[in-house]
Amino acid sequence: MKKHHWTIGLAIVFILILFVIFIARPRFANAPDHITNQLSETVVIPLSIVSIKENSSSSPTISIEYPQFTSLDTLNKAISSVVMDRLAEFKKDASENKVARLATSDPKANIPDDAYSFITDWQQTQINNHYISLVIRFDSYTGGANEIQELQTFNYDLYTHKIMTLSDLFPNKTNYLDTISTLSRTQLIDSLKAASNGDIQIDMLNSGTEPLIVNFQNFTFNDYSITFYFPKYAVAPGSFGEQHVSIPKSAIK
Repeated sequence: MKKHHWTIGLAIVFILILFVIFIARPRFANAPDHITNQLSETVVIPLSIVSIKENSSSSPTISIEYPQFTSLDTLNKAISSVVMDRLAEFKKDASENKVARLATSDPKANIPDDAYSFITDWQQTQINNHYISLVIRFDSYTGGANEIQELQTFNYDLYTHKIMTLSDLFPNKTNYLDTISTLSRTQLIDSLKAASNGDIQIDMLNSGTEPLIVNFQNFTFNDYSITFYFPKYAVAPGSFGEQHVSIPKSAIK
């Protein structure tokens, strides 16, 4: 009988251990990467989409969409401020260009009001209970020779409640920019050569991929890789448009 009670006791202890490990596991705010990576796929942060549409023959065409996240005021203000500031800049430039065109004697220089345009969209890399990582793109035409294409990324840590920079991903690595520069340059050389039959502007590419934080400030990431975005004209002539490269986290020493 005593042996039977001892067996039952061991079984109860084993069940309690399993309960603690798999069910009652705490979610520490400052958990290390190998833990947070496992947790980051469990919860999706609620969000809403701000949509602004203006489409009239007597005004510029405007189409804006960007996210706002529940209870994340710092991130929300950062996103909305960037979008609204760029919209205000677009309206100013379009208005000035329109006045300049009307002042010319060439009637062909005039452009219909609705040909001026400002279009914003966004793309997420991850949105979960630990990180938010996304890119917002801005396409606009203000009356110049070419369409303007710009972008900006946003990365937010919900544990520390701060907008992240690239250095936050590598707190214990001092030469990460050199590695990122080398890997990005190699990828871009290959992709641009393929797109141009081998005719690339290597000086422009090298300048845009120097190991400087300003060259790699636009990035998104997930548990496995980091994607770096290079706006139009950053690493290649405008005809190539936006460029981006994805690098495994494990490759950055």
